[in-house]
Amino acid sequence: MLEVMDESQTISQLTLSLDRERSAISKDIRLLEKLGLVISQKRANPGH
Repeated sequence: MLEVMDESQTISQLTLSLDRERSAISKDIRLLEKLGLVISQKRANPGH
């Protein structure tokens, strides 16, 4: 949770810093959103 609280990060950044699978991070983020603990934003990644 501290990783998320320090500053905004992408799912990919969290995957690397927490050494977890992308799907697990995404699932956790969805749960934390439902609980009102985090707010996520979807942003386009130009060039991809």
